[in-house]
Amino acid sequence: MNRLFPFWKALALFALSCLMAVPAWATPAFARKQQLACPVCHSTFPELNETGRAFKTNGYRFPDGKPGEGVQVTGMDLGSGFVLDPFPGIAVRVESQPITLAPDAKGNMGLSSTPLDSAELIMGGSNGKHWSYWAEIQSAADSGYIPAGNGIIEYRAMKELEAYVGWTPPFSRDPYNAISESRRIDHVDHAAQDYTGSTGVSISDEAGEFGAFGEVGPLYYNVAITPGPGVLPGTTDPLDYFGRVEYNITKKVGVGGYVFAVNTNGGNTVRPALDFNALTDFGTFKAMGQYDTADSAVAVEGGWDESIQEKGFWVIPQARVDATIVGGSTLVTPLVGVGLQASAGRVSIEISDPLGGGNTMPSTTLFVDGLF
Repeated sequence: MNRLFPFWKALALFALSCLMAVPAWATPAFARKQQLACPVCHSTFPELNETGRAFKTNGYRFPDGKPGEGVQVTGMDLGSGFVLDPFPGIAVRVESQPITLAPDAKGNMGLSSTPLDSAELIMGGSNGKHWSYWAEIQSAADSGYIPAGNGIIEYRAMKELEAYVGWTPPFSRDPYNAISESRRIDHVDHAAQDYTGSTGVSISDEAGEFGAFGEVGPLYYNVAITPGPGVLPGTTDPLDYFGRVEYNITKKVGVGGYVFAVNTNGGNTVRPALDFNALTDFGTFKAMGQYDTADSAVAVEGGWDESIQEKGFWVIPQARVDATIVGGSTLVTPLVGVGLQASAGRVSIEISDPLGGGNTMPSTTLFVDGLF
């Protein structure tokens, strides 16, 4: 323990220095464009609160105008009823993993570093009353820094029906905190979202999609068809299908589920799932469970995080437990973490330990996120 103390001391000092160095977090694209504070739409960035969910499902518009105003900021009127936003929301996100303390295959602890884990250009906004868009270009270490991107174009006919087409992960249109990884604050892979199984396909993989979503009273839905995550256009492969519903018990509490039907040349499976999410005065709670019919596999998770405002910064504790059961074997992965967020960005430390995975010590990673 004494040998590890200097490491933890150095880790803490490095975290504080990074917090002062990374770009401004309090001015992401939409907040800067709408001149609103981030908490208007986020419980803990990037997780959405009820206002943020309405903003996203309404094609990146506030349904009743900007909070505190009676009209929606629409940009420049070019005539004939066509309204073009001359300042699309643009942001840059940079993520670093300066220090990771983790066991190797033999259980020996060692240090590693990924100074630049990923860099991402994000753009989104709305044009007129019906059209909206979202696009991302990313370069990440795990893909050899080869640039990759995804994006969608949406047409909102009415509150009950919005059609879209694009290259994006399944359920990326989902505004709730339980399913979409883009709505989660932690960095470690999730049991359900990242489960690939015998088909080699996960619901986090990007795919060409044509779909629709909307709200009918308290019910949200999303349906789509796709040639399959990771399948490039023009490739012969059976179509995949997915559908999603969420029932809002209140504006802050919802229950729902999804079905993802995977049809690949390598095999077929159906993945039904249930999820729960709640925004409370004690933080954001979420849970989900997924079953894979081909592998008879179960993947479940439960998580919590909170944003505690202090003078000039926020403290963000989090906890999560994942479990995957396949063929009689069970892998449970608990995760705990804490982050510090200020106008300069966010620094967080996450500790995870795959129980039953063969390692005797947990992995500890320092993450530095900047969004400006």
